[in-house]
Amino acid sequence: MYKKNSFSPIYTTLGILEHNCGKSSSLLFRIKNLSCVLLKTLLGMIEFWKRHWRSITWAIFILVLCGIPGNEINKVKFIDIPQFDKFVHFFFYFVFTLLLISENNTQKHYRKVTVNAILIAAVISLSYGGLIEILQKEVFIKRSGDIMDMIANTIGFLIAAISYRQVNRITEGYI
Repeated sequence: MYKKNSFSPIYTTLGILEHNCGKSSSLLFRIKNLSCVLLKTLLGMIEFWKRHWRSITWAIFILVLCGIPGNEINKVKFIDIPQFDKFVHFFFYFVFTLLLISENNTQKHYRKVTVNAILIAAVISLSYGGLIEILQKEVFIKRSGDIMDMIANTIGFLIAAISYRQVNRITEGYI
């Protein structure tokens, strides 16, 4: 059941759909039910996008940058620090984790963090980091998967999870 007192047009529409999409055996009612299911799915996707657009955009940014062929990265290298890519991985997953925790944290306006938000961020962030490393090894041109990159991703996650409350205070509940 959707929130009855919500002023969100999506929740209002979902509530109306839930009430009006009944069960019947006629073809017309089956078509009506199919359209209701499709509309509910679309509205659910819109609501998901509204809640998670920042982390989805950041994940795409990570994917694009990690997918650049290795020989192209060396052409635009502006900082020649050994193992600089580990700092980049740390930064990517630090920000990614902060966004994930923020988007899934129901207590962020109270300057608190829920265990659920951290667990969701852990599963998504660490799985995504592993997937990127597999893609770098198996799919991306002139890239290689590296366990040290995965460790940097994990450290980025851990530091973000530990420092989330402080970041939340500094940003006054925005993150």
